[in-house]
Amino acid sequence: MRALLAPLLLSLLFLALAALRALQAGGLWRDEAGAFAVATLPTWRDVYAQFPHEAFPLAFMAIVRGWVALCGGGDGSLRALGFLVCVGLIVALWWRAWRARTTPVVSLALVVATPSILVYGSSVRGYGLGCVWMVLAALAFERLLAFPTRGAWLAALGAALLAVHTVLPATALVAALGAAAAAVAALRRRWWHAVATLGAPIVALSSLLVYAPTLAAARSWNAVVRDRSLRAMDIVLAFVRTLAHPSTMAMLAGLAAMMTALVVGVRRAGREEDASAADRWRYRVLVPVLALAGQLVFLRVLGYAPEPWYFLPLLVLLGSSVDALLGTWCGERRHGAAALAVACVAVALATTPTAARIARVRMTNAPEVASGLAARATAGDLVLVEPWYYGISFARYYRGMARWETVPALADHRFHRYDLLLERMRERAPLAALLRDAGATLAGGHRVWVVGPLPDARTAAEPGDPGGSDVPFELRWARALGSALRGNASCRVVGAPSRLTSPYEAMPVWACAREGEALGFSSPE
Repeated sequence: MRALLAPLLLSLLFLALAALRALQAGGLWRDEAGAFAVATLPTWRDVYAQFPHEAFPLAFMAIVRGWVALCGGGDGSLRALGFLVCVGLIVALWWRAWRARTTPVVSLALVVATPSILVYGSSVRGYGLGCVWMVLAALAFERLLAFPTRGAWLAALGAALLAVHTVLPATALVAALGAAAAAVAALRRRWWHAVATLGAPIVALSSLLVYAPTLAAARSWNAVVRDRSLRAMDIVLAFVRTLAHPSTMAMLAGLAAMMTALVVGVRRAGREEDASAADRWRYRVLVPVLALAGQLVFLRVLGYAPEPWYFLPLLVLLGSSVDALLGTWCGERRHGAAALAVACVAVALATTPTAARIARVRMTNAPEVASGLAARATAGDLVLVEPWYYGISFARYYRGMARWETVPALADHRFHRYDLLLERMRERAPLAALLRDAGATLAGGHRVWVVGPLPDARTAAEPGDPGGSDVPFELRWARALGSALRGNASCRVVGAPSRLTSPYEAMPVWACAREGEALGFSSPE
């Protein structure tokens, strides 16, 4: 019973942080609002056609769609779903550790000490569910290695299918799990076993061909979000930063645990007399090594700027692998399990205050901005939202009388329409109509409200290739808007985001009017 105290404490600690997050997270930021909008399109044909704009496959969309049908699509309901995903992650970690005859102290300490797992894993996106499926898939492939039965093969296939159809980065990890199990079987010259084991991830990955038509169509605009300068070292550094936030101590402890676990696993595999036990140790060593390599290759080929959420399934898979390696080894030694448990609890408790602060940070202030504008902006006013992607969350919450538009104007604000943006990037004067409307609004005695930054433009960087990144275009558009409004009106900030708003979507509000001092509003924040 004493062996369970530490993991039980860590589980309760993580669930308390998850509950705090669910209560304090607030509204949906643009990535969540976009994923929700795609999942709740009128028909499944619409969902299938539009899913590349948010890049979450149909299993995730089906879960969100089903939850909304049962519990509604309000912010509170969706935050409750995020909390349940955190509960599912705890259950999955306990289940794998129990089957490995150990306790999930390392993986639970990891999820407590790495707030990115909490914040982005509980969001209305597929990464939290992807973590759950990856832990279960790792267990299923280990069982398939030990017991190559039809039932074990179907269980591995089912977990792999759920993973790859929930979050696309899981494809590399599923491939790593299958390759690890097949490699161990091949070392024993169990060739048919190795082929059958590889069959499960091959079938799962082949099932993604169902998305080939829509993904092929997305290639026409996908270059807008790809980072042509991305290097492998950029991905490695992003992974390290994710581990190091908020504590370098936690990162060093995690890396030390990983290296120790790999050394322990290699030595035990070489000394183990029982063949099946040696196979388990080899599999548990190969999984983190191949997973790290596979994730690096996947993100390099993908070409997107690496964000913390891309690493969540990998982090949780690594944590559960360390549990299976280091936890089992320590449990066989006197006081070894107790020492590991004390170390994990110490790391988790040391990072808990910072994790609790991060759990309270809202990803957006869009609800407050929208309600403030609805109360103050009149029917003759004009609201401009820039950059354009702020319009996704703004559209979810704004119900005011004033007309609003993004900069540049797009025909659809429900989710990330990079295809429409690319059309604007290719135009000679994409802001001409907006600037005329803004001028007419000011001339008529009304106000122009700007949601987002309003730089004082002195020079405008020339955009690059229209097929390249949208960043230089957004900078130029922001400067052009700032120059036009500041040159024809008095502009000042009338609403600033609180310090508990994430920099990903902390939107200031500006009011511009010709009569001098524009009437502002105080944000409820």
